[in-house]
Amino acid sequence: MWRSQIFKLFKAKNYEGFLDNSLSAPSRLLIDSSGKSQINPAYARWHLVDQNIAATLSSIVTTSILPYVLHLDTCAEIWSMLERRLQASNRSKVIQLKNDLHHISMG
Repeated sequence: MWRSQIFKLFKAKNYEGFLDNSLSAPSRLLIDSSGKSQINPAYARWHLVDQNIAATLSSIVTTSILPYVLHLDTCAEIWSMLERRLQASNRSKVIQLKNDLHHISMG
């Protein structure tokens, strides 16, 4: 449920490619006609959006999840980690609920 809610927010702004990594980073550097390298403006724009999304994701997670995302560099890495961490917790909750329901019906 959390994934759908958050994903819809970013999809409404056309940012879902940043989360699912379907919009990968452009080349960081470009070589001009004189052979000098310079920052690619497309990369600079991509990086700015990516870091804003990463900051947003980091600001909305609970303190128990925060240590798992602080060291990550891109919003796609953060998103992937959140999916792994929260999916596992949901799965264990479902197993626990099924176990509880089984004991209730047996009792």
